[in-house]
Amino acid sequence: MPTLRLLADAVPIAFSCQLDCLRRQQVFWRSQWFYNGRTLCGAAPWSDKLWRMQQRWHADVLSLWYDCGEAHHRGYIRLAPGDDVWQPWLASVTHAQRLALDGLLELGRRQPFGHLAAGIDPERG
Repeated sequence: MPTLRLLADAVPIAFSCQLDCLRRQQVFWRSQWFYNGRTLCGAAPWSDKLWRMQQRWHADVLSLWYDCGEAHHRGYIRLAPGDDVWQPWLASVTHAQRLALDGLLELGRRQPFGHLAAGIDPERG
């Protein structure tokens, strides 16, 4: 019955991971709502406003994906049973998760988030 024991242990962990991801999505949407509202009320030209909102959205989406991936990774680590039968599966899942998170980090580093559009007045935003 190791499978039933694993399932009984996995349900609370999976639920906890999903709640963590939902909290992170809530923070993401709140951040987008307030940032976009502040940006739209600013004095910059529309093209600059749209560019800023797009860059912020890209950065926040990458952050959200990374944070949810981290939550699932922590869940996999907590799920680790003592049986040697599950260790190869857990090792392969952990390795795939690490590769995905490293890929998101690399993607975030390659994005031109620091580039400022021409014509932005630093005094008035």
